[in-house]
Parts: sequence; C-alpha cells; structure tokens
Amino acid sequence: MKQLWFGIGLLVLLLVGGIFSSFFIQQAQSPISAQLDRAADAGFLEKWEEAQQRFSAAQTRWEKHKKVLAAIADHGPMEEIDCLFEELEFYIRAEESAMFAGLCSRLSQLFRSLAESNLLSWWNLL
Repeated sequence: MKQLWFGIGLLVLLLVGGIFSSFFIQQAQSPISAQLDRAADAGFLEKWEEAQQRFSAAQTRWEKHKKVLAAIADHGPMEEIDCLFEELEFYIRAEESAMFAGLCSRLSQLFRSLAESNLLSWWNLL
C-alpha cells in the first residue's frame, strides 16, 4: 500500500513540476519577445539608441533565464537563439535597419514558439 501512495505522490509531484515549468517558460519568454518587437520597430525607424537598449534588455533577460530553461526545454531552438543574438549584434553595429528589424522579428517569433511548445495543452500531450 505504501508503494501505491509513493507512486501517486511521485506522479502528482511530476504534474505540478510540469505545470510550474510551463508557467515559468511563458513568464520568462513573453517579455523578451515584446522587447525584441520594440527593438525591431526602433531599428526599422533607425532609432539606434532605443534599438540598442531594447536589444540589450532582451539579451540580458535571455542570459538570466537560459540556464534554467536549458534543463526543461529543447536545446535546438536555444542554440538558434544564441546564434541570432550574435548575428543581431553585428547588424546593430553596422546599423543595417532592414536586416536588424527582420532578425529581431524572427527571434521574437522563435521565443513565442519556444514558449508555446512548452505549454500544457492537449496537442502537446499527444
């Protein structure tokens, strides 16, 4: 009987952990995506100081949450995110507005996809 309760407790613990990790990913990625959208707008309008601030804020937040996220998320998109941040640094230094805005938008969508892929939903359970 003890083994049954231990098993049930373990399953409940895993369920709570999964729900918490889903919530954590959503809360961590949403502000990054919003900052990148704003950076893309500023870069497209060639407001480079604002674009640099938004980009740096997004990158700092990403670096802050990256290690925890690596424990619970797929590493493929995370490696692509790191590469795109490096590429964006080049475009902001070169002040290439169209490329910077396009890559910011792509990176923002990648963050939204990463958060969505880890949501607790019926299509992710199948």
